[in-house]
Amino acid sequence: MFSKAIYIELVTNLTTEAFLAALRRFISRRGRPAEINTDNATNFVGAYKDLRRLFNSNIHDFASSEEIKWNFIPPSSPHFGGLWEAGIKYVKYHLRSIVGKTKLTFEELSAVLTQIEACLNSRPLCPLTDDPEDLTALTAGHFLIGMPLTAVPSQVGESGSSLKGKWQLVEQIKTDFWKRWSCVLDRLRFLPIKKMDQRTCIKFCVKNEIKSADAFRMLTVAYGEATLDRNNVYRWYKMFSEGREDVNDEEGAGRPSTSTTNEKINEVKKMILANRRITVKEVAEDLNISIGSCHSIFINDLGMRRVATKFVQKLLNCDQKQNRMNIANEMLDSVRDDPNLLQRVITGDEAWVYGYDVETKAQSSQWKLPHEPRPKKARQVRSNVKVLLTVFFDFRGVVHHEFLPQGRTVNKEYYLRVMHNLREAIPQKRPDL
Repeated sequence: MFSKAIYIELVTNLTTEAFLAALRRFISRRGRPAEINTDNATNFVGAYKDLRRLFNSNIHDFASSEEIKWNFIPPSSPHFGGLWEAGIKYVKYHLRSIVGKTKLTFEELSAVLTQIEACLNSRPLCPLTDDPEDLTALTAGHFLIGMPLTAVPSQVGESGSSLKGKWQLVEQIKTDFWKRWSCVLDRLRFLPIKKMDQRTCIKFCVKNEIKSADAFRMLTVAYGEATLDRNNVYRWYKMFSEGREDVNDEEGAGRPSTSTTNEKINEVKKMILANRRITVKEVAEDLNISIGSCHSIFINDLGMRRVATKFVQKLLNCDQKQNRMNIANEMLDSVRDDPNLLQRVITGDEAWVYGYDVETKAQSSQWKLPHEPRPKKARQVRSNVKVLLTVFFDFRGVVHHEFLPQGRTVNKEYYLRVMHNLREAIPQKRPDL
């Protein structure tokens, strides 16, 4: 069995600090929640990051086992938060109608919201007993404090102009809200019954050849404000005139309970593998699922993320790739035939050698006592003095190296001289080759 209750907290601003303070008050009164579901408001995201730092710090290791699991709904998808939006919309609509332009202090508005919270949590869920004489009902307050909340307002004056004192005005606002909320509850409780009764009456009028306008007039007299609107009355009158007998709504296809089934996940994966550049919107349209569900399959179920293409120096065609593979296979065969082949290989490389290198941040770090100031150093740039070093080596070490002479141009004549010097150095350094 599942139920829900409403908790209203008044804050001074929409910052992360204000939300964290409200969350601490909620936990102190209601206990620590196992999960929190919110939208992507900046104060919620900031609070989540602050709590992560809090729970992961060494000072609060004792609280790491009680970390709250925080779930954010997909961006730009307010319908994912319909569970809490449906409850709070009654508060906003009726509170705006009742308070209007009345100016309330922080304490007065907090008192009004707290009593409104009690009114909303006093809504009946189901009867407590099977006794038809017992009118008590199970409410959300029973799950919070084990008994009904004292939400019924006291009797006050008739209008705001005759009230004396600001707190009497607060009491009047609460009373008006209770009246409006009670009307909503009554309308919701009896709406399905009255709707079916009116459809039966419309069917009776059709059988007795009573005109649709007269049928609507008779329903207005009998049901008052709960009467179906004129278009619905005429629509049902027409359907009964065409031979319909059932007064219940037709069962629609409806939306499936979930779109994240194994079949849908496999279909999404096949479409991605076929076209890596396909968008979430295109997949959602092709599979007839919502964009939010499709995005959830991409991120949560398949663990995929969209990345930009990595640029490389050149792209090889099929012939060039085949040629590389052939050369690599020939080299592997040579190594297998002669295990000492790599010991006879001499390779080389070039690098710029600077007059000095700037110290890295890790190299410049040093220990300090708590009362000592943090060390400082001037910003440095890499030396402009540099020289090109060419070095040749094998598995035993350096065979030959030389620096580029000042003012010398690097061209084929230079490399020809370097190779000549290397050839002369090999008999001296590696006579066994």
